[in-house]
Amino acid sequence: MRKRPLRFAASMAAASLLAAACGGGGDAENDPASGELTKVSIVLGFTASPEYSPAFVALEKGYFRDEGYDVEIVQGGNVEPTVLVATGQNDYLFGSMDDVPLAAQEGLGLRAVAANRQVNAFGIMTAPDSGISTPKDLEGKQLALPSAGASRLLWSPFVSLNGIDESKVEIVSVSGRATVTALLSGDVDAASGASYTNLVRVREDMPDAGWLAYADYGVGTIGSGLVTTESKIEESPDEVRGIVRAFLRGLNDSLTEHQFAVDSVEKYFPDGISAYQDPIKVITTVNEMVGKPLGQMSDEVWQATVDVLVQSGDLESPQPLDVYYTNEFIEPVD
Repeated sequence: MRKRPLRFAASMAAASLLAAACGGGGDAENDPASGELTKVSIVLGFTASPEYSPAFVALEKGYFRDEGYDVEIVQGGNVEPTVLVATGQNDYLFGSMDDVPLAAQEGLGLRAVAANRQVNAFGIMTAPDSGISTPKDLEGKQLALPSAGASRLLWSPFVSLNGIDESKVEIVSVSGRATVTALLSGDVDAASGASYTNLVRVREDMPDAGWLAYADYGVGTIGSGLVTTESKIEESPDEVRGIVRAFLRGLNDSLTEHQFAVDSVEKYFPDGISAYQDPIKVITTVNEMVGKPLGQMSDEVWQATVDVLVQSGDLESPQPLDVYYTNEFIEPVD
């Protein structure tokens, strides 16, 4: 069990020190007619990678500037990105949105405003000769699971929803990245991971590796997207609308302009691309989880997210779903 609210507390202290040293982000509404650009910052949920290409495409094509904003994209670091946004160090988060209910529970006042991936990307990778083709087939097998994180969190509801007798599964607890090594080395029959990173890597050496997506077996929790503060939504709605509009234009282009998407990330963060043998494959895999209309989120997926967080013990006080997300800023992309 992650108990992530404790991590928020530590990050809040670190962010407060950062705010004192550097000052917070701006909340001024932009006036496009003035010709001046308003500075806005977007923090990534983690280090830069092909997954985040929609924001970089929007930046490189000038979509944010078209809306009147001078956008800076920064990598996630030692401070929880949700906290950086809640304390005003950054204006928006582009990353996993399953922390939003936990942030609300801690009084951080965040809300999701657009989705990149409408559902989570996690699941179980299986060796071709493992005999695993359904969730129940995991019984009697060895499974590598990370000791913490979303992939581990989603395992429990996956078990209960699919009638798996967990006592019959030999779980090997490893660090997140070691799941790939464990599967490729033959130490385990299956391993959990993300489709756009771990599975891509596994299939480079094991092309016939199987895949049981959590979302296909009842655990369709929310994926990634844009998150900002309630105060930003209330005080600067035109800014939120403009940032979301530009972001979705970038997302739309990244669905087809794969090489441009890779190049856009690489221009600002070269290491974010060089870490991958086939960055275009990462992008196309992420794109498979992009739903239509672009950016839209549903009560069904958010309720599934809340249910998982409650079951894990992380979320003790669930709130109405409209506290966590809104589709009011999403417009059709031309």
